[in-house]
Amino acid sequence: MAGKFIDISVVGIPELQAKLKALGINTQNRLVKAAAKKAMAPVLSRAKQLVPKRERNLEKSLKLGVFGKKGKVGARVMTSAKDFPETNYYAGAVEFGTSKMRAQPYLRPALLSQSSKVLNTFGKELGAAIEKEARK
Repeated sequence: MAGKFIDISVVGIPELQAKLKALGINTQNRLVKAAAKKAMAPVLSRAKQLVPKRERNLEKSLKLGVFGKKGKVGARVMTSAKDFPETNYYAGAVEFGTSKMRAQPYLRPALLSQSSKVLNTFGKELGAAIEKEARK
């Protein structure tokens, strides 16, 4: 299933980027991870609504995760391999289909339906966090 990810990058906010860089890499990572996680929450909620109803374990396995370091961080909706190991492969099979099973997309539609909310929330949360951190 390699290459079947949706990446969103936010660029071109010079003042915000300059303030963020002034805070140091560890603080940058912490603030961006927190804002990204909060911004992706509506995608998780919508994905859980869109998962085919007979796929209860898949629905229960969906969670938010944050990743990255050194200025490259983000959040993603993922399956919990620890709680539901069988869902790792199966999540992709449901989303994209297989030769024996039709695709039943739930994650891509969730992201696409919530993309403007994700971007708005991310910008607001990150801006507020940077201002708060700058006042310290």
